[in-house]
Amino acid sequence: MKKLAVAVLAVTALGTAHGASPETPNYDNNRYPLVQKLYMELPLGSIRPTGWLREMLERQKSGATSKMDELYPEVMGPRNGWLGGDGDQWERGPYWIDGLLPLAYILDDEALKKKVQPWIEWTLASQREDGYPLPSHRWHL
Repeated sequence: MKKLAVAVLAVTALGTAHGASPETPNYDNNRYPLVQKLYMELPLGSIRPTGWLREMLERQKSGATSKMDELYPEVMGPRNGWLGGDGDQWERGPYWIDGLLPLAYILDDEALKKKVQPWIEWTLASQREDGYPLPSHRWHL
């Protein structure tokens, strides 16, 4: 925890009153006249888990978190509406990916990254003009 606090403080100290500096382009802060954020979110993967936390993430990887598409294929499989299919169109798939994607990148696990990639690609490719990436045959706003 001490290392994390030091890293956050170091990153916070690097910010400027007008946003990120050239030395820290990934660490945008609020720009003037907004109040600067006390803490900034670090890029995914910039901190590597060890010890107990690493063990818990590995357990997630070997459990249902990374196998939901195998355990519940009717919902998380290739026919899912969030992948452009005619299957499940509710929020179960996106909520699963919301946990699986960070797990894949925090553990730097190529198999999990490959599993989330179709969801990322479909989301980016299916955005409507208003920015929503919802399954078009389900939501008519």
